[in-house]
Amino acid sequence: MDPSAHQRIADEIACKDNPAAIDETKALVLILAKLESIERRLDALERRAPAEAAGLSADLTDRLREFVELAPKAIATAADALDAEVAAAAGRGQDVDRALRNGLQAALFFGERVSEAQLAALGKLLDSDVVHPGAIDMVGRAGRALVEAAAAPPGSAGMFGALGASGHPDVKRALAFMIEFAKRFGAALGDSASRSAVQAPRRSATEEMR
Repeated sequence: MDPSAHQRIADEIACKDNPAAIDETKALVLILAKLESIERRLDALERRAPAEAAGLSADLTDRLREFVELAPKAIATAADALDAEVAAAAGRGQDVDRALRNGLQAALFFGERVSEAQLAALGKLLDSDVVHPGAIDMVGRAGRALVEAAAAPPGSAGMFGALGASGHPDVKRALAFMIEFAKRFGAALGDSASRSAVQAPRRSATEEMR
């Protein structure tokens, strides 16, 4: 295979963030595509006349040679990457066998219950700031506070009790956070309302008179 073909394959299977590394998924997809192409060529070769088959045979030979050169490298790279990930997970104390079983079970469980629209919604959720590490940390703190508050002895507080508690440093900190959150959430709501107004279709004068 000529160097330009080698470079083309390398570009196709390179990692997006690190061109020097191979994306195992892209490599395997390319292998499957080559196999499909070979299968189509073989079918065509059986149907065509012998005179035309000679040219197809030469082209098919090149494709087979390309596949034979690519497949071992791609599969070896994928195996090495998988071995490295398994070893790293085991080094972190993770049970790889259990993780794989749980992952398959989770895929089957959610795959049976989640609709296409829900998958799209999950994709938007993953792209949003809801799963930002800072947001998750804050939700975790709120969860711990809820558990601790629920475990505290029951009591009651009236208006004067609430005013007295507002002087506590921790309560002041929480109030300051809620006020800051209210400002930013209000601004976000304003942006959302403005976008909705821009996107909404304008009503005609006749429609407004109705």
